[in-house]
Amino acid sequence: IINEVSRNKYYKDTQFEINICIGDARDYIKTLSNINIVYQDAFSSDVNKELWTKEYFSDINKILSFKSIITTYSIATPIRLSMSENGLNIYQHILPNNRKATLSSNYKINKFILEKLKTINNMFLNNFWYKTKYKSFLKRLIFNLTHNGGSTRT
Repeated sequence: IINEVSRNKYYKDTQFEINICIGDARDYIKTLSNINIVYQDAFSSDVNKELWTKEYFSDINKILSFKSIITTYSIATPIRLSMSENGLNIYQHILPNNRKATLSSNYKINKFILEKLKTINNMFLNNFWYKTKYKSFLKRLIFNLTHNGGSTRT
């Protein structure tokens, strides 16, 4: 998957479709809809303020399908407040390396579902983002996975 995405900026199988789009995420996100999972990895809010604002999370919330999540490494209170002010529920997750991460959702997550989402979060952090030579290139992108139609957009 990683090789295919890095070569072609695209991957598709029976479960997922991944599209990498290069451009301004604030504009691109407005073209999306019905997204189930957003992996928010937009550098730190000190470096890239515009992708951590209340307004940006409002745009993300507008494209979410029913029962969707946002996952991010950020645990900063202002970021979590921006999510919360947009009606998202906030959850903390401890990663295998003891780092904290944030999961947010547009619905209340029961414990069983939360454990599944933590597994998804770990999959991204351990197998994709941190084990590819394209990390710095890909960190500017937002990964959005959907199961309705199997597409993933960035």
